[in-house]
Amino acid sequence: MTMMGTEKNPLLHKRSRNWIEERIPILGRMYCEYDMAVVVLNAGSLFQAAYSFCATWMSERQKARVRVFSDAKQAEPQALLLDLAPKETWPPSIGGTASTVQHALPIPWEDPVSLAKFKARKTAGCALGVKTQYPPETSEVTEAEIEEAKKLIPQKDELGPLAAQYA
Repeated sequence: MTMMGTEKNPLLHKRSRNWIEERIPILGRMYCEYDMAVVVLNAGSLFQAAYSFCATWMSERQKARVRVFSDAKQAEPQALLLDLAPKETWPPSIGGTASTVQHALPIPWEDPVSLAKFKARKTAGCALGVKTQYPPETSEVTEAEIEEAKKLIPQKDELGPLAAQYA
C-alpha cells in the first residue's frame, strides 16, 4: 500500500512523448479519415437509426464526411453522384444508366455464362495465406453447362420483396 499513487504516467516520460511525436505525422497520413467521404445510398431505416445513434460520438468533422440517403434517386444524392462521375458510370439501382459495372453488374446469378464459369473454376479466386491466380483458372464452358446454370437463376416471383425491387 505504500506505493499507492506513486506510479508515473508514461506520457510524461520524454522518451514516450518523443516516440508519439515522431509517429503522429505518419499515422496522420495513413489514418483512414485523412481524405475520405462516405456516401450511403438506399439506406434502410435500421441503418439510419444505427447511424444516428453512432453519430452522437462522432466529431462534427467526421459527421461532415458521411452522407446517408434513403433514396438514391432523389435530387440531392443525384447531384452528389454527378459531381463524382457521369451518370453512365452508375448502375440503375442508384439512378445511373450503366449496364455493366465491374464486380457489380450484371449480377452474377442473373448471367448464366458467368454462373457456369464460376461453377467450372479449377482454383479459388482468393485464399487466406495463399497466392492465388486472379481471375481463377476455368475450363471452357459448354452449352450444356450454361443451360444447367440457367435453371439455377431465380425467377422474379421466387425472390423476396426486397430483392424483387432490384431485379
